[in-house]
Amino acid sequence: MNSSTSAGRTAQEPRRITRQAAALTAFILTHGLAAAARGAVASDAAKADEPAKLDPFTVEDTKAKSISLPKFTEPLRDTPQTIAVIPSEVFLQQGAASLSDVLRNTSGITFAAGEGGSAAGTSGDAFYLRGFDTSNNIFVDGVRDVGAYSRDVYNLDQVEVAKGPAGSDIGRGGASGYVNVSTKTPRLESFVAGTASYGFDEKTSGSRRRTTIDINQPLNSQPSPLNFPKSTAVRVNALCQDNDGVGRDYANAQSWAIAPSLAFGLGTPTRASVSYQHTEQD
Repeated sequence: MNSSTSAGRTAQEPRRITRQAAALTAFILTHGLAAAARGAVASDAAKADEPAKLDPFTVEDTKAKSISLPKFTEPLRDTPQTIAVIPSEVFLQQGAASLSDVLRNTSGITFAAGEGGSAAGTSGDAFYLRGFDTSNNIFVDGVRDVGAYSRDVYNLDQVEVAKGPAGSDIGRGGASGYVNVSTKTPRLESFVAGTASYGFDEKTSGSRRRTTIDINQPLNSQPSPLNFPKSTAVRVNALCQDNDGVGRDYANAQSWAIAPSLAFGLGTPTRASVSYQHTEQD
């Protein structure tokens, strides 16, 4: 009787040890997972309290156009006057051909269309700035330019519209303001640019052909017996245009122009330039 009981206890001992080991393993795994979960929650909470870090980035921008008149010595943001600068990058993409086309980019300007029997509204740049006639307040590089004719944009770098009394700026008491056109000047880089356009409308028998070219060349980059200094450059702009009058059988407008210019002292404190422009319109 004692022998069989001892044998039964001996057979049950491994099973009891196995159950205890399994229970201990389950206890360890349960507590380990719980601790890991608590650690993950604590880590997430700590990360949530930390400030978010974004990837670094760089913002780049180009310098805005400034007014070309030398009487303005401060940036436009520090000038107590409303001045709109329209660069050539804007009106060339619009296909503008005249000053009147360019001035449509700013507010406060209305255009004449021959009211009162005046031919200025149909044959030249005639417009009103803030309700006042400004046709005689047009300047080219700061020099007053009078005349009822259409000013082409082939040789313009930018157009500046100054709104408000302008006697202190240009010595002329314009009640509403004035318009100054800045012509293209030579640069210390070599390039050739141009445009060509053609249009035809069968219904109105109107066609348009227009070609412009812009050539800039520093004179020091080529061998020359004149031995120009390194700060000298020449630039030539030219135009050829032929337009039919839309809806008219015998009306035609032709024009051609050329504008050479020479600059000295580019990139130095002392600069000088000589320019000439010849335009013919029929």
